[in-house]
Amino acid sequence: MIRNRWEAIEIKYVCYLLVFFLIAGNWVSSGLAKDSFEYKGKEDVTGDGKEDVILLEQSENEELLQLKIGEENQFITVPLADGEDAKLSIVDMNEDGVKDILITIQSENNEEVNGFAYSFKNQQQKNLKTPPILNIHTKMLDHYKAEVSILCKTHIVDISKYKKHFEAEGIYKKGIIANSDSLEVSDYIQLKPIITTSGKGIRGEQKIIESGTGRSIGKIISAWFYKDDKWNLEDIEFETPLKNTKHYLHIN
Repeated sequence: MIRNRWEAIEIKYVCYLLVFFLIAGNWVSSGLAKDSFEYKGKEDVTGDGKEDVILLEQSENEELLQLKIGEENQFITVPLADGEDAKLSIVDMNEDGVKDILITIQSENNEEVNGFAYSFKNQQQKNLKTPPILNIHTKMLDHYKAEVSILCKTHIVDISKYKKHFEAEGIYKKGIIANSDSLEVSDYIQLKPIITTSGKGIRGEQKIIESGTGRSIGKIISAWFYKDDKWNLEDIEFETPLKNTKHYLHIN
């Protein structure tokens, strides 16, 4: 029996997330091998019923990657970024009936990715951008606990599994926190197309680590959909390899 309306909200939330991840779909996607920055394919991304040439390659000065769309010698050229690994997906993200292009490029020094999303409908380049980074508040608590607050929900995580390392690093002193700001939330480490009951969108993944030791506290998975010319957050989930001792909703 459901005891109150907040429990009902929690059950609905969990059930929706289960559906979201079960029906996440695969799209036309081309992963480029590390240190290999060339892709050439054909797909109608302008909506005229004809296949367009799609090129992802190094720029002439080799300082960054660039995307080219169109016909031989008649390209729309879009400068992107430098990086170590690139993935290109072709999917109608804004659901206007014409396929768009999503590109992620891994940063040189970490797992984070730079994301780029473009529409070329009617031969017009439009920057759809990618979902904004979520504002996540974290801190470490006494007795080997970590607090992770995402929107209106806060999770308390038991991090005692790492207590020997934390004590050795001086983060804790006999279970009392010495540095409550040692948690670090990454930018996106993954952006990829999905399909859910809400339509076609992007799945983002961020991670939370203890910055001194690099040990994982968890990751945040979010689902975004493009409506009214912007990315809208539809759903969010916090996953942790540790014990999530409790969570609660903030009621304003």
